Amino acid sequence: MTAETLELAEKMDALNLWGALKERNWALKPLGTVMPYFCTARPVDDEAGVRARLLFIEGWQTFHCFVASCADRWFGYYTSPMEIAHYELIIFTDGRKFLARYDPGFVPREPTLEEESFLRRLMWQAYGVMMRLESSKELIMKYSSEMALFARVETKSGQWEDAPMKIPPFHPIIDRISIPKKVADAVKDLPIVEDFIIASEMKILQGVSSRGNRPKLCYAFAAIDAKSKTRLFRELMSINDVQSGVKGLWESLAGRMFDWFLKSGKVPSEIQLLSGRLFRYLRPVCMTLPIKLSLHDRIDALAEAFDTSDLKL
Repeated sequence: MTAETLELAEKMDALNLWGALKERNWALKPLGTVMPYFCTARPVDDEAGVRARLLFIEGWQTFHCFVASCADRWFGYYTSPMEIAHYELIIFTDGRKFLARYDPGFVPREPTLEEESFLRRLMWQAYGVMMRLESSKELIMKYSSEMALFARVETKSGQWEDAPMKIPPFHPIIDRISIPKKVADAVKDLPIVEDFIIASEMKILQGVSSRGNRPKLCYAFAAIDAKSKTRLFRELMSINDVQSGVKGLWESLAGRMFDWFLKSGKVPSEIQLLSGRLFRYLRPVCMTLPIKLSLHDRIDALAEAFDTSDLKL
């Protein structure tokens, strides 16, 4: 972070408005950008070493998904804000400031100098809005009666002005889950073992990533025997198609489960899950086979399935 950007971040932090900004969203539309950016602050109470995060979320669809995920933790296919496209100013409890760029499926990185210069323009406008909020708490709701967000928009002359940003309709997420007919037919011939119950989960493996110039997040899809607590399988995955991205990983899970059935030579009578999201993506399994999906608040033994001590990092 350059000295100029750090000075601005210090000014923003000195306002100490992170708590007051929670759930207050506004938009920024720089001249020449296709997509607007949406500011939202996330005070962090349960994460060691981080006091607050200021997100600059990229584009309407991404922002819609973020808001929906805040209201419903099982919405869509993003499990964490780190998976959505945005820039972020991170404020640490020890006073340090850090800028990061997040892209779906990739490990966060530091912005380039060009990106930081652009981000500093956004930060100046966010700082201005924050200062105005000290005396006008209803500023963000200024255009709510018009079904629009409060926005700061850059004009052709290079000046920024207040303006309403009309909220477009949300485009529903359509899941496309397919299981190869050849595999499905083969699994249907396998025995369903009544006393065989498995528990399964899909999550990001923290601290594990792919190698290369642009490291990718590592996801793990795992299952255990619900009775013996032993791990049955653990598949490590990362995005390999920018078009399908993280969504494609989730859409592949039913097919991966069928592949494991085929490999193991038997089918469980029940699959226990912790996630309503995974429940949704595995639903085609119980639509094809007479087995049960069940949702649970806790399955303690599942945590061991994601232990990375046996991985060569």
